[in-house]
Amino acid sequence: MESIQKIFRKQYPIFLLFGMIFFAGTSFAEGLYPDSPPGSTMYTMEQLYDLARLRKGHIPKIEPSDTIGAPWPVPRFIDNNNGTITDRVTGLVWLKDVGCFSSGATSFFNAIAVIDLLQHGDCGLSDNSVPGDWRMPNLLELISLVDYGYSSPALPNKTGNGQSANDDPFIGVAANGSYWTGTRYKGPSPSYFYLNIGDGNYHQTIMTSSMLFWPVRGGH
Repeated sequence: MESIQKIFRKQYPIFLLFGMIFFAGTSFAEGLYPDSPPGSTMYTMEQLYDLARLRKGHIPKIEPSDTIGAPWPVPRFIDNNNGTITDRVTGLVWLKDVGCFSSGATSFFNAIAVIDLLQHGDCGLSDNSVPGDWRMPNLLELISLVDYGYSSPALPNKTGNGQSANDDPFIGVAANGSYWTGTRYKGPSPSYFYLNIGDGNYHQTIMTSSMLFWPVRGGH
């Protein structure tokens, strides 16, 4: 029978690999939720992109079409004629009628509960979705909709070359509304980030605050 020392020597590479994964995972998890953001109450965009790469690699770093980087596809948004809009930049599918919820602004957990029940037949949906298909977007996903060249709302139109207006491409967006995201902020009490659609700025608040919400599909 082999001694413990011999077994350890044979398995050392495996032990080392698992150790590296464990400690790296611990460091990444801690890095996702810093104790305090830089400056006032917000992360820098570079930090958000870094965190997104760790958590959701499918979200690309989007450059405005007038700077270095590929221009947005035209049209940027596709109306699927089933109550959903596909963003060709990220591939995410968004609810078209954003203002259809009777609950309006609500707490984080209530928003999650409503989204979890969203399905075909609700909010103009004819997409054969079932409860659980829709989810709360993370902060980077919601920011990906924003065009900082506009305000009230800071959203582009269907083609991506103008401001969203007159239900183009979404219906019922609160021009200056604040929307929940599923990205947690590590602070003295559990809180989550929200995004103001009026100016594209993001902040954090406790889960019992009242915010609007915008369901999304895909991205996993």
